[in-house]
Amino acid sequence: MSHVIYRSEGVVLGGTAFGEANRYVTIFTRDFGMISVRVQGVRMVQSKFRAHLEDYAISQIGFVRGREALRLTNALKLCNIDAILADKPHSRRLSIQILALLKRLAPPDEPHPLLYDELRSLFDCLLEKSISERDLRTIEYIIVARMLHTFGYFSPDVPFTELFTKEPMSPGTLAFARGIGEEIRNEINKSLRLTHL
Repeated sequence: MSHVIYRSEGVVLGGTAFGEANRYVTIFTRDFGMISVRVQGVRMVQSKFRAHLEDYAISQIGFVRGREALRLTNALKLCNIDAILADKPHSRRLSIQILALLKRLAPPDEPHPLLYDELRSLFDCLLEKSISERDLRTIEYIIVARMLHTFGYFSPDVPFTELFTKEPMSPGTLAFARGIGEEIRNEINKSLRLTHL
């Protein structure tokens, strides 16, 4: 019996060990949203998938739907966010915090390609540019607000809805968000409190 191989790019958000060397790996993919794939033998040193499924790796993956779980068929690491931002500790910390929140917020099996593309452009921007701590804080507010909005955690009448229609990393968006940073932060905190996240 042949299986359809599904392919997408995704960022590895962690995993859970099972058996002697196996792991369920959680990946936020561009085309399928948050998925958990079963990977046999990935914790063995000689595993062909081990280097491609490190935490915070951005990888091209292929998987099939098995009877009980999704099974990985191939993976190719494009980069590792943790590694490429190693010499930019503030940018690295921001990226990992955002990915940790993404893991908690994203519903399973719901694709959000626009959000995925925004996260990719964020990581590219953090890699290419030197960004002040003040602007990093503003970027954090923008990305977290957009995540909460995408996943339905914000009420539709928040006072800064235009933030969700602007290019997230543009100078205009940064200037807009910088001017109302405290307001955005308060709405984020209120939303996270109400949802117990």
